[in-house]
Formats: sequence, C-alpha cells, structure tokens
Amino acid sequence: MGRLEASHILHGHKGRVWNVAWHPEGHLLASCGDDKTVRVWGREGPNKWTCKTSLNEGHSRTIRSVTWSLCGKFLASASFDGTTSIWKFIKGDYECIMSLEGHENEVKSVAWSQSGQFMATCGRDKTVWVWETADDNEYECAAVLFAHTQDVKKVIKYLNTSLRAFGIKFTEISRVQKKIMRTSNVIYYLFIYIYCSF
Repeated sequence: MGRLEASHILHGHKGRVWNVAWHPEGHLLASCGDDKTVRVWGREGPNKWTCKTSLNEGHSRTIRSVTWSLCGKFLASASFDGTTSIWKFIKGDYECIMSLEGHENEVKSVAWSQSGQFMATCGRDKTVWVWETADDNEYECAAVLFAHTQDVKKVIKYLNTSLRAFGIKFTEISRVQKKIMRTSNVIYYLFIYIYCSF
C-alpha cells in the first residue's frame, strides 16, 4: 500500500484552518479559518505555493466552509456570522458580489450544484437553504428545509437521482424538486444534505 507524504505546508492563517477547496482546474487552492479570511493559493514553479490573495472583507466571524463553482468563476464562503459571501474574479482580483443572509446564526457549509444554478447552505439553526442564481449574479432563496432537529453540519452535491440509497426521504426534498422542475429541465443535480452529531 502506498503512503501519503506532505509535499507542501502552507503558512499564513492565524488560528485554526477550517476548510480547503481545490479550484476545478486544480491550479488554485482556497482555504478559510478562524481569522475571518479566505486565502487563495497558487503554484509558482514545480515546488512552491504562494498566497495569491487574502479576502478579508466578507465576514466578521470565523469562516467555516469555502467552495468553488464548477465553472471556477465563483467562490463561496460560509461563516459563523450567519452569512454566505459570493466572490468573483474581476480584473485581476476577487470581489464580493453578494452576501446571502437568512440563517439565524452560524452557517457551517456551502455547496454548488453541478450546473451552478443552485447553491445550498446549512447551519446551526437546523435548516438547509437552497439558493437559485439568476443571469445577473442575483441570488434568491428557492427553498428552506426544516427536516432536522440538530445542527446541519454539511451539504454536498450529488450527481445521481438514486436518493433512496442514502435514506433520504422524498418528502424532505419535494419542495426543492418542485422548484427545480419549474426552473430547469435538468433535475439530476440535487443536493443531499447530511447532519452529524459530535
């Protein structure tokens, strides 16, 4: 069996790093943490990684989750301040183009759909919010799911319609399905959300 070895250690965050995410093309890495910043790292040469930029303006508390859209043009960050920020690479730098509000408190995870038309967030308020994107970079809430009795710690995208294998009740996602069916011919890319009690 092979063995994993650390090839690089990236220094820059102050405090705990909560999450990292690879850019879809693999040439960038985003990280977030206790210091309320998102850092975007890039490779310089075969053996060196450097911080390309530090995004400091989007949140007022710990950033718990960060993820790229599949197209690689957008970066989303979810924070304990109850907001989710959407960043876009514009003229050589990342700009916060939207701050999504709705959760009552900490947002713990964020995930894009495969198509990029939908995004899901979850948090300490026991809810999952599904957001729909418009052509002009506007976001609106498509559904709020109240199926859980504890924190919802993670949302992920899932590329299959066989949801029963994961024990997901169809009644729990019916509202999302109806919205997606009204707005898109493609319903294969649904979010599955899970919660874990630690």
